[in-house]
Amino acid sequence: MNTLAYEEIGDHRLAYPMPTFLVDGEDLVLKLLGDRILAFPGVGAVPANTNTFLAPATTVFHKIREGSKCRQVVLVISVGDAYGGSITASVERSRDSIFWSKFESNPETELFPAGPFQFDLSQYVEVLALTCFRHFRECQSYWPFNDAVLQSTWASEWPELSAQLEEHPRPEPAVRSWPRQWRWLPAVRMGQPWWKFW
Repeated sequence: MNTLAYEEIGDHRLAYPMPTFLVDGEDLVLKLLGDRILAFPGVGAVPANTNTFLAPATTVFHKIREGSKCRQVVLVISVGDAYGGSITASVERSRDSIFWSKFESNPETELFPAGPFQFDLSQYVEVLALTCFRHFRECQSYWPFNDAVLQSTWASEWPELSAQLEEHPRPEPAVRSWPRQWRWLPAVRMGQPWWKFW
């Protein structure tokens, strides 16, 4: 059984040091890329930001059903002001475990063999839910996200969620409504809870 951890600052040799995931105490970025990371301004954990919460199921912060498998973004490659690519894994959930395997990069970058990794479900949820919730509250300080959006993430299976919601109330958003150019999202346009459509 492997252990997962979230590190706020990864490799300091990069122009843009980013958060990263640690597997058994080792930086996942280095496991997959080694010193090849120096070819990029930054490589690190997929961020839990506005885009993450607008696209459920696409990243490892989003929960999957027991017995299911899907491909999710684990790491992103930064090229400065934007993300220039991603590294995904096949993520599978059993009754009490999560498996990461078959890592792929887009655009294609040669990766070192790594995995499969098996994580205890409760430990996995603890790590990802805490990180997700903290960044979700940061997003809410700007955008008008409803707390129910968390239902698509691992935070919804986190035993501490109720206590955290009470201890850290939803902040008042700086922006009162979504931008006009985002009205193409059918659920947002209809004023519906879009996270239930995924």
